[in-house]
Amino acid sequence: MKKICYVVSTLKKSGPTNQLYNIINNLPKDIFEPMVITLSSEPEETDIQKFKDAKIPVISLGLSRLGGVIKGSRSLLKLVKEYQPDVVHTQGIRSDTLSSRYLKGYKRVATLRNYPYEDYPMTYGKFLGQLMAWQHIKALKQIDNPVACSNTIYKLLKKHGLELKVVQNGVDTNKFSSVSEIEKTDLREKLGLPKNKRIFISVGHLSARKDPITVIEGFQKSNFFKNSILLFLGEGTLIDECRERIKNTTNIQLLGRKRNVDEYLKSADYFVSASLSEGLPNSVLEALASGIPVCLSDIDQHQEILDYNQNAGEIFTTGDSDELGNKLDLLVHGDYERSVNSALEIIREQLSAIKMSEKYQKIYNL
Repeated sequence: MKKICYVVSTLKKSGPTNQLYNIINNLPKDIFEPMVITLSSEPEETDIQKFKDAKIPVISLGLSRLGGVIKGSRSLLKLVKEYQPDVVHTQGIRSDTLSSRYLKGYKRVATLRNYPYEDYPMTYGKFLGQLMAWQHIKALKQIDNPVACSNTIYKLLKKHGLELKVVQNGVDTNKFSSVSEIEKTDLREKLGLPKNKRIFISVGHLSARKDPITVIEGFQKSNFFKNSILLFLGEGTLIDECRERIKNTTNIQLLGRKRNVDEYLKSADYFVSASLSEGLPNSVLEALASGIPVCLSDIDQHQEILDYNQNAGEIFTTGDSDELGNKLDLLVHGDYERSVNSALEIIREQLSAIKMSEKYQKIYNL
């Protein structure tokens, strides 16, 4: 048995946590023995129970964020020594930094799920974000096997002198899958959604990086605005502005965070993302796996997905709500069945969780 020790900050409900679960849950149990170490106590919105239900051992060091740097090294090193893993796999700036400094005696893998110089300044402000990005890149240069979650992230990081492998994110096709029209109608009734209206959906934080305002404006400018509804799943700093933008409409709904995202996707007809930056977006992969045609901003990460099959959706210029409205019209008037089949083909052939896990297994066995 090959022991794999995964080190992350927490198992907070998020895209990176979903990807971690997909990697581990698809490991052959007769070949790999996984264990997860979390640096901090779990937040209120945690996926730890999903890991426990899958019988994936999880140990928390219970450190504060400051403690994760000051005494985290000692606690982590002690636990890793006791476990004696064949591979240590980290994701996130805290885990990657600790691995780079204190776990040099082990084979190390680190997955980067964003472009630090783009993502961190948007999240933490320009000065702190730039400093964090510099630190993260420095840490990754000390790790044997850094991995980018997309070809786009790979190309961006190459500019900083990093030599990486690429393993694109994958989606759980058991949870996210297409349904029949009868099943879709039943789900809509269960969720209190209209049965006879066209439904658009956008999933993710209501933040500047995700740009929900452009989604709202583009939907309002489309020709079918009055006969369709737009659902937002997620919360964030722009929620008040979103509420202000939709106060005079009844066909745009802010539903907040939902545990049953898969059911909402299966109930919808189209997916929309105006994101400014991504790694390889989980929500887009989940939409495609659910057989939903997509309309996406023209960031490279979105284009990377649709490069596998352009018939799965439309691309619009980032931040351009007029063009988004036009592309939504094109999507609606296109060949829906072809778009659905193209979406499912992308996931089946290229971006399933099983394929992703298999690629990591090859890295573990190098």
